[in-house]
Amino acid sequence: MALCPANLRFAIGTIRVVNWPVFVLLLYKSHEFLEEMSENRITQVIRVQIPLKDGRDMAPQHVEWPTEWGVLLALTLPADREIYSKVRLNKIIALLQRDGFPISNRFYNSVMGPMDFTIHGRDAPLLEKEGLISTDEKPMRNKNPVTSYRLTDKGLGYFQQKYSCIIDSLPYKPLFNATMDEVRRSFHMTTSEIVDRVHEELMTQVAPEVLRQRMMAVAEMLERTIGEVERYHDDSCPVCVEVLGSSEFAIKSIKKAVEQGLDNKSSGKNMVYYNSHQVLHWAQKLARHNHVTDVRLGDDGLSRLRMAICYRLYCLEENAGRYGIAEPIRDESGLSVFLQQQVGGEI
Repeated sequence: MALCPANLRFAIGTIRVVNWPVFVLLLYKSHEFLEEMSENRITQVIRVQIPLKDGRDMAPQHVEWPTEWGVLLALTLPADREIYSKVRLNKIIALLQRDGFPISNRFYNSVMGPMDFTIHGRDAPLLEKEGLISTDEKPMRNKNPVTSYRLTDKGLGYFQQKYSCIIDSLPYKPLFNATMDEVRRSFHMTTSEIVDRVHEELMTQVAPEVLRQRMMAVAEMLERTIGEVERYHDDSCPVCVEVLGSSEFAIKSIKKAVEQGLDNKSSGKNMVYYNSHQVLHWAQKLARHNHVTDVRLGDDGLSRLRMAICYRLYCLEENAGRYGIAEPIRDESGLSVFLQQQVGGEI
């Protein structure tokens, strides 16, 4: 098969240098805390990306994280470490997943927004059994009681010991911090307001045909943005590579989601729609950027825009991969497969 620079544009642009000592230490720590878990704790392989001291980041690596860690993360965000109701807890965790945190729950659309019944049916009881959280039935005026979930002092210590250092190693840290701040602000909203917001942003309550039209409209605008960038792009400019590659992966993810069908209850297609739309937003802002040969030489405005599109691509890859829609090509094995498909070779 002929070498196609357009197809390889993003793949080559995402090869990273692996800091093996850091990786080995991470795996060792992962094994160390896994041995301390209960035998019935279910785990799932997810991806973690570790930044190097010079600002680069290495290819995401596979680390075992327990599926219920998202509950702990959510409960660290409110000032009193407490979240009222199953609905609010599910929404907070779904928003964190949507915005790139490696949370492995699989959400399904419901009247009250994305829900994963294992959160309050399996994960929370397991965490409570281990003394990491506590639950309580809270009376509500003129309503049925709701379950409150609170992170205990033991749970906070456990979270800080086991997860804080890995969360600190996530790429695009300023934007992950901004996401957590945005989630914190949602605690001032009513449950109905949070549900309405999630429905609106993720398009979880529209008919499949309406969602398809919206998704294909985003893909079409991404195609036009690619055409605009290609008319004046510079092959030596890494920002061009990132904008074009991010847009191409977003189009691929949208088309894969549409091919799989939109009449199912899985929230994965909605996560893809939202993040692809965000990729489009930042790609349009970067369509006519000043070319640079080294991203460190760009001005602060260009750096912020570049970080924004790279972060949103990261979120799209995390969700597209988690829900089996499109394989993330930042993953080392995924990149090898991508190269084989495009040029019949390996790295």
